[in-house]
Parts: sequence; C-alpha cells; structure tokens
Amino acid sequence: MMQPFDLILFKGSDFVGSAIRLVERFELGTGADAVSHVGLLIDRTVCNDKRLQWGKWYIFESTCSGPLADGVPNIDGRSFLGTQIRDLELVIKACKGQVFHAALKSECRARLPDAKRTTKIIHRLEGIRYDANPVSLCSSLFPWCRCCRGSAEKLAGTEDWLFCSELVALVMKRAGIFSADVEPKDIVPADFLPLIKDTDCVPKIYLIPTLISCPETTPLLSVPATQKHL
Repeated sequence: MMQPFDLILFKGSDFVGSAIRLVERFELGTGADAVSHVGLLIDRTVCNDKRLQWGKWYIFESTCSGPLADGVPNIDGRSFLGTQIRDLELVIKACKGQVFHAALKSECRARLPDAKRTTKIIHRLEGIRYDANPVSLCSSLFPWCRCCRGSAEKLAGTEDWLFCSELVALVMKRAGIFSADVEPKDIVPADFLPLIKDTDCVPKIYLIPTLISCPETTPLLSVPATQKHL
C-alpha cells in the first residue's frame, strides 16, 4: 500500500541514469547501482494545493521535465529543470527503466508533521533549479571533494540548487525525520536503499523497495505483496 512520503525510485537505462549507477557502484559497492533517481510520493492530504486532485498520486522530485526529458510536464503544464510536482501515473508510463516503491518506516511516519506544515515545506522547496554543478554532484558521493564544494557553489551561484536525493533528504530533515546533523548535500539515491552502507551513515528510513513498473509490464499504482523486490 502506498502512502504519502514513501519513496519512488528509478533505475534509469539512459546515458545519465547509467552513468549515475556506475559511479554509485564504484564508490558504494555491489547493489548501489540499483537506483539512479528518487522522488517523494505525495498527494493532496500532505500538500493542500488546488493544483493537486484529491485521490491522485504525484511525485515531488528534482528532475528535467517536458519535451527535453520524458515528455511529462509539471503540474503547471510546463517544462522545468529542477524541483517540481508531476503526475506519478504519467511519469511511470513514460519511464523507460524500472520503477520501485519503498515504504517509509512506521516509526518515521509517526513523527511526520501535520498537513499544514508539510504543505509549507513542499511549497518552499518547489521551483528550485536542479544542481548540475559537477563539484556538488561529485562531493555528494566522494567525501574528498567536499572541501571544494562551498567555494565552487558560491562561485557558480548554485548554493541553493538541489539534485534529486538532496531534495528528498532536505524534505525529511525539515519534517523532523532526519536529525540536524544529516547533510542533504552528501546523500545520493543509493543511500536510501536499506542494505547499502556508506561512510556518512545515512539513517535508513525506508523499507526494501518493491518493483511497481518496468518497460515490459503494465504500470501499477498499488503494490501486491508478490511483486519482485530490489
């Protein structure tokens, strides 16, 4: 069963997705290449926004949308490179790779703030540019790059820009699920996999992901217990 603030994970098969998976495996080991992109599952109950329909699932993610990407625009009908809300069903149908769902652990869900607070968190983080700064991206995976990150971001004016896993981590930090000492800039998609260990000791707040769609199957928006696990 899907619930708001569960994680949606993508195993991309395109050039960008494959490159991300390659470096994740190089640094974090076998299994880390199972995911290249992540986003948060949301609906109207946690984001009280008139642009969202009741009873419909959306994904809050930092990505490229529209004609230059998978063809799926954001909920405003526009193309954008950065943090945005998109129709989950359309995103899954357009995905050429595998899509997984990971449930938020019950003890973490119990600490989520109310809808007024979560709506404010999402609105404040929506519309931020995607962080394509190479130093930022490298430093999220390779600790030895982090000494240069601050100056490189300041020089490029990208201090507040967000890549996909950084957005998810920042939402969880502002929602009180991640503690104050967690640095969202250090988190890559594979860090959310419960069986992957990394040097940053990112808290494992999600259960083992379950496959919900791949190019050879019909996309599902409810997850049967018999589905394949990552």
